Amino acid sequence: MEVVFADEHLAAVDAGTASLGLGQEVDEDFRQLIAFILEAADERDIRAMRSLHYEKLKDRGGAHSLRIHGPWRLIFRLEDKGPSKKFVVVGVEDYH
Repeated sequence: MEVVFADEHLAAVDAGTASLGLGQEVDEDFRQLIAFILEAADERDIRAMRSLHYEKLKDRGGAHSLRIHGPWRLIFRLEDKGPSKKFVVVGVEDYH
């Protein structure tokens, strides 16, 4: 899948030049999750990985989440533009 970051800071975290400020383990798990998403053929591959706890968020305008590490979740949207969906990384948060 194609991954797009909603802001430059998230892209820098993925590149390893910045931190989420949540600890090294969360940064590493974030990068591993992005690598997994890049290798996924489509959304079904991501849903099939049960340990990620894929869920649609209520009252978030079509946003979804995946588990990164502990309480931290990757918040994203799927956009249908062109022949394939784009995976748009919106942020990282603990919404519990």
